[in-house]
Amino acid sequence: AFPNNLTVVVVDDSAINRRCVIRSIRSASKNLCTTSNFSFIEFETVENAQPQLLRLASETNVCLTLDQSLESRGGKLTGSDALRWLNEINFSGCIISASGDAEMGHIHTRLGAHFVWGKPLPPVRVVEADLRLFFTGRFTEVHQQ
Repeated sequence: AFPNNLTVVVVDDSAINRRCVIRSIRSASKNLCTTSNFSFIEFETVENAQPQLLRLASETNVCLTLDQSLESRGGKLTGSDALRWLNEINFSGCIISASGDAEMGHIHTRLGAHFVWGKPLPPVRVVEADLRLFFTGRFTEVHQQ
């Protein structure tokens, strides 16, 4: 069954992109579980997100969406750097590359991302399907949109 409680961490230097990701996941949640209690945490840079991600590393009901380039808000670490670090801390949650660059999506999957969502984001039905696949334990291979 899909978890009723899910922590969604959105790392993107664009407030508009963060809002779009949150809106898509909220819309998808309506069909994923009856009493969804999703919490959303937003960060503009990897550096700002790291303490929270470290606290959540062993949690399985976590979904992280990750942009690649975060320098417009002062970030020095990229999405690729974050993925390498997430591997080092044995991050257990779902990782979604949301960089909008197809080649970067391929790189992110090689570094451990489970799904790739382009920009614009995929339709809500795809967001729903990806989340359902991962959080019901049926994830077997990377999906790129």
